[in-house]
Order: sequence, then C-alpha cells, then structure tokens
Amino acid sequence: MSSHLKLVYVENLGKESDSMQKSNIKLLEDSKFYKGLCDKYVVDLNRQQILYNDLKSATDIEHQEYLNFQKEVQQLKDKNDSFATLNSQEQYLYEELKRQTWKNEKKHLEESSLGPVNFKELENENKILHEYISNKSSKNDQIYVKKRKFFLNRRKKYKIQLIQAQKSLNEEREFNKKIQIESAELNAKNKYVNENNRISRRMQENGENSANKFKNENDALEIKNDQIENKNLRLIEENLKLENEIQNRLIYYLDLQANHDKELEQLKQQLENS
Repeated sequence: MSSHLKLVYVENLGKESDSMQKSNIKLLEDSKFYKGLCDKYVVDLNRQQILYNDLKSATDIEHQEYLNFQKEVQQLKDKNDSFATLNSQEQYLYEELKRQTWKNEKKHLEESSLGPVNFKELENENKILHEYISNKSSKNDQIYVKKRKFFLNRRKKYKIQLIQAQKSLNEEREFNKKIQIESAELNAKNKYVNENNRISRRMQENGENSANKFKNENDALEIKNDQIENKNLRLIEENLKLENEIQNRLIYYLDLQANHDKELEQLKQQLENS
C-alpha cells in the first residue's frame, strides 16, 4: 500500500470516528428526550394516584353510608312489622270485641238502652286508633323513600366518578404502551451503535497495523481515536444507565398500574353488588 493510500485510509478512519461520535451524541439527546417523557409519565401517574385515593376514600364513605342506610331501612322495616303485628292484634281484638258486643247487645237489648251507645263509642275509639296507626306507618314510608332516593343519587354520582377514573387509567395505559415501543426503538439504536463501535475498533486496529511506518501520523491518530473511544464509552455508559432507569421505572409503574386496575375492578364490583 502506498503512502498516499495509507493517508487516505487514515483520514477515512477519522471521518468514520467523527460520524460515530455524532451518532452517539444524537443517541444521548434521544435518551434525554425519552427520560423527559418518563418524568412526565411519573407526574401524570402521581396525579392519577391522588385522584384514585380521593375516589377510593369517597367510595369507602359512600359504602359506609349505604350500610348505615341499610341498617336504618331494616330498623324501619322492623318498626313497620311491629306496627303491622300490633295493627293485626288490634284488628283481631276489635273484631272479637265487636262480635262480643253484638252478642251482648242482642242479649241485653231489651234490658238496657245504653248498649248501642256504648258499642258506638267503642267503635269510634277503635277507628281513631286505626287512623293513628295508619298515619304513623305512612310517615315511616315517606322517610324510607326520601332516604332511599338520597342514597341512590349519591351512588349514581360515585359510579360516574369511577367511570371517569377508569377512562383516565386507560389513557395512562395507552401512554405506557407508547413508552414501551419507544424504549424498544431506543434499544435497537443502542445495538446499532455498539455494532458500529465494534466495527470502528476493528478498522482502527487494522489501520494501526498498516501504519507502523508512519509513526508520527499513527501516534496522532491513536491519540485522537483514544479520545473518541473515551467519549463513546462515556456515552454508552450514560445510555446504559438511562436505559436501565427507564426499564426499572416502566416495570415499577406497570406493577403499580396493575394493582390500581385490580383495586378499581374490586371497587367497581363492590359498587355493582351493593
């Protein structure tokens, strides 16, 4: 190989190294961009966590109020049953007294003129008692209907909030898929850069073996290549650290989101069952 060709070869090798350095710088910029996306994802997920906690707290409160409502409803039912039992007993006593009165009236009609009057008074007293029981039962029914309407409206409100939270989580899931795709592309770029670095090192070794007679030029090229190599190694190290950080964050937030989905599904089923 002539001296001129060797110099051209050395210059081409230097150009290849410069091109490789530019590629690594571009890769570092891309890594910073994806890191910014991950940071944004963390902020959005923290905001979603706050929304989820608020919704869960509100759901727990609503569930407790619903249990209290069921308890009050049961108490009202028990009272209504008691009133119904009492009313049935009153009705039975009334009918029994009515039969007995008519029986006595028939027997003593000719002996006393007060019998019909006494029976009429007893009938009026029983009528007043039945009206009182009927009014009391009606008021209890009105209270039950009002409370039931109140809790049904509140339950509808929290179901709407649950649907909104589920929609937000679905959006976060889609964003997470996008991050995964972009991370895969970044890994492919890293692999490409590593392969180019390997080829560059092999070409560099060949150039050093072929340029032994040109010690001064070779020494200068070696110093330059060492500098480029150090820069490349630093860039690769930074890219690897960033890649590991992105991967760890993705794994963490995927696990966290899976737990959120599971708890939301449980809350949804709990609301549907209640």
